[in-house]
Amino acid sequence: MTTFTGTYFDGRTSAGRHVSVSFNGSTVSVRNDEDGFYVEVPQEQVDITAPLGRTTRVITFADGARLETDDHAAVSTLEQMVRKNRYAQMLDALERRWPLVLASLAGIVAAVLVTIHVVIPVMADKASRLVPATILDGASKQTLTMLDARFFGPTTLDRETTASLEKIFNELLADVGGASFSYRLELRNSPIIGPNAFALPSGTIVVTDQLVALATDDRALAGVLAHELAHVEQRHGLRSLFQNAGVFLLISLLVGDVTSVTSMAATMPTLLIESGYSRDFEEEADLFAGEYMTQKGWGTRPFRDILQSMAKEVGDSDVPSFFLTHPGTDDRLAHLRNLDDP
Repeated sequence: MTTFTGTYFDGRTSAGRHVSVSFNGSTVSVRNDEDGFYVEVPQEQVDITAPLGRTTRVITFADGARLETDDHAAVSTLEQMVRKNRYAQMLDALERRWPLVLASLAGIVAAVLVTIHVVIPVMADKASRLVPATILDGASKQTLTMLDARFFGPTTLDRETTASLEKIFNELLADVGGASFSYRLELRNSPIIGPNAFALPSGTIVVTDQLVALATDDRALAGVLAHELAHVEQRHGLRSLFQNAGVFLLISLLVGDVTSVTSMAATMPTLLIESGYSRDFEEEADLFAGEYMTQKGWGTRPFRDILQSMAKEVGDSDVPSFFLTHPGTDDRLAHLRNLDDP
């Protein structure tokens, strides 16, 4: 049996009466032995206000009476017995146990960080390898159509230059083996974008006329194409898409907003445009291109030169991050230069 003392107010007058209170499992009994006051209240007619720090606890009854007490432990026990305010009890316990609260918050933050930096990338990698080629082709075609409508025009390169680029591209495919994707080289003119190249998940690699004009020789273009081919082979585009979607989904779940998640699949082309490559993906593609060039006996100098030229030409612009996915040029050049060192 739970017993404690408090002050009883009958709800009709402002006078309070010092009473003892007991609970036998089904009924709350309130009494004052000095004046013979006694009342029994079934637990169904008992309500207990939620705890707020160490303020006085209030128990109310169906007839309008109320009971005030500072015996927090007893009221907490009573709450458990009459099954009241369980959520509030938990919050009150946390308020009085700050080390536990801080440890819990630290655990949540750690779990979120591990999910974002470890779990989601691993799952994104696995998911990217399960996407059928038909979906890759469809999404890539839609993406290119959207880009053509906004940024690109037909190439202005002459037939000789176009044929030379096709030859470089085909030699690259023959050297590294690109049978796992339907590779295709697309040339576009884009004064808005400037010198750039990018790869779509299906294997379509787009090169702008402005990039071709910037190249000093065929080896530089081969390096750029090898870099973009690595993005396709390693599924960097899809992995970036899935990682961004995974983080978005995680945040939506944390804040309780999952309604926008259902429309994500329908916006895949747009997400492909807006999803950039991470620094790790860029370094992985650079390594692939650099090793290809060193194996050919060219060294990485032509590739480094065109990267520097691109960095000077592109600068800031109002274009999607899809075209601005080459961060940290100085670091990238240093890594490529290391491949040339004996």
